Amino acid sequence: MMTFPLYGTVRASNKLIYMTSALEHLANETAFEAKATGQALAEVSAELVAVQTVALQNRLALDYLLALQGGMCTFAGQECCTYIPDASEDITNLADHIQ
Repeated sequence: MMTFPLYGTVRASNKLIYMTSALEHLANETAFEAKATGQALAEVSAELVAVQTVALQNRLALDYLLALQGGMCTFAGQECCTYIPDASEDITNLADHIQ
């Protein structure tokens, strides 16, 4: 009967090489997806700023058109509000941190 004393060592070495390759592939995919996520967040931040600008422009136009009747708040009552929270800087910082 012939034995192969190094068989277990070779098998473990092959498994270790496979696991190293799989881990490297996972790291590369994660880095790629993180970069794509950062780019998407940057685009969302730019869109958020544009939507805020349009909302404020619309509000100013309504106030101008309704100035003779007392402005927009006369029609909106207690719901009249011009505060628009701006989270675009936080999103931009997060996108920069991810990339």
